[in-house]
Amino acid sequence: MWQRFTERARRIVFNSQEEATQRGEIFVGTEHMLLGLLRDKDSAAVRLLTGQIGVFPERIQAAVEAQLKPEGEKPDGDQKLTQEAKLTIDRAYEESQRLGNNYIDSEHLLLGLIGSKGLAAEALAEAGVTLDETRREAAAMQVKDR
Repeated sequence: MWQRFTERARRIVFNSQEEATQRGEIFVGTEHMLLGLLRDKDSAAVRLLTGQIGVFPERIQAAVEAQLKPEGEKPDGDQKLTQEAKLTIDRAYEESQRLGNNYIDSEHLLLGLIGSKGLAAEALAEAGVTLDETRREAAAMQVKDR
């Protein structure tokens, strides 16, 4: 499935690993994935949040960071995705298929995170981000970009 990831989506996953590493975590969770996604201000996902949905990514970021432990000792070795983070990637693939895409990009990862369980989904829900609205706006964005 990783071959379907765009360069941007791969960078988001890399950013997620960095977010976990900075906090001394050996596992990359959905909260790290959300922070990694929000780092890329030019991504379709962040444009969806700010433009179409009207949410401030900085508020979501602050809400997530407030729940995480502060920076810690860097872990040794490779980091692994939590089970929920793996399911998020599976959902991102399903969302890309739903939109008729043969690739996974930031908007698909965002949709996967909205449908996840845990801190990322809670922060998005508290900000008023819903799966149905984000799906509609992602589809509309793709039509407009064609």
